[in-house]
Amino acid sequence: MKEPLSCLTGIVGVADTDCDCYEDGRPTDYNEAASGLYLNQLVDLDLLAQAYQCQGATVWSIGAKAIKEATIRFQNNLLQCWSAKHKAREQWKGLVGERDCPQVLTPGTTYAGLLLCPDSNIEQGEIVITGIGTMFTQTAEVTVTIYDNVTGALHEVDLDTTANTFQSNTLGTPIVLPFNGTDGTARRYWILYTVTSNKPKLGDVNCGCSSKQERMKEWGGFYGTKGNDLALRSEWGMDGNHYGLLPEITIRCGVEKGICDDTLDFATNPNAGVMAEAIWYLAASMIPDMIRRSTKILPGTTLPSDELAADAQKHAGEFSARVQALCTGMSPGSCYVCKPKMGLRTMNF
Repeated sequence: MKEPLSCLTGIVGVADTDCDCYEDGRPTDYNEAASGLYLNQLVDLDLLAQAYQCQGATVWSIGAKAIKEATIRFQNNLLQCWSAKHKAREQWKGLVGERDCPQVLTPGTTYAGLLLCPDSNIEQGEIVITGIGTMFTQTAEVTVTIYDNVTGALHEVDLDTTANTFQSNTLGTPIVLPFNGTDGTARRYWILYTVTSNKPKLGDVNCGCSSKQERMKEWGGFYGTKGNDLALRSEWGMDGNHYGLLPEITIRCGVEKGICDDTLDFATNPNAGVMAEAIWYLAASMIPDMIRRSTKILPGTTLPSDELAADAQKHAGEFSARVQALCTGMSPGSCYVCKPKMGLRTMNF
């Protein structure tokens, strides 16, 4: 993971001091760390000011760099710990629907398309649509709109169709559809178009009984649907036709969302403070090495002492302890399942 999760950004600050000696580069929100934890509570930031004075950096920018690197390392360490104890759900990738479609289908409605019903119990699951293939009777263009059951219209995509032939359409930007909203509401998605004289070919949306197709069904249901009133689409029936739309998708679990999603509530989430402390301690432990790695240390700069190095080692230990506590005491979320136990079993014959 190369970037901090947004829910972990801004929870630890560099310093809460308004001293004039640190005015250069001080951000306006310098004292608004959500956890109330700041690096200057653990480390004398004057060392940074000396070591980086001639590099165009400030206490604030270097401190922010340490916090960012610490946040990324925290995320990776916790995910690695979870992966050692649990098995991540296997993602599914492929084309949804039958391509061998000689017959023509007449929907007989104003709208037709697909209904995607992901399993809401997989809280961090998401469908990534990278393309939408088409099977229609004419060479033309079909405009599809993706709706959900909460917001309404989400995306509109123009698709090419080639007469009586499968036509691939790769999306310029993949469309990500989460299984659940940030409010916990289970999502349903419709991929619909207005029916015209360019009729769809008759094909099965869940074509095939291979193990790969069965694994797709473990993530939720995919159905054909049609109707006349968009406002009542949740009441439309479901069937096994793909109505000419064959999405190219990846179904996966956002394992990092098991750490946190959207925001951290320090008032109600007991793990929030532990996460903040882990990042706080790790960032502090990195400061001495950051000073040593500086390529343009000014003459007379006070290099990290043995005492400061010992403090850094202690801070690193505090970080590790908190990662272990979170790893064992916090649920990694529904992206993980129990890892099969290895060993011999006694069997009776």
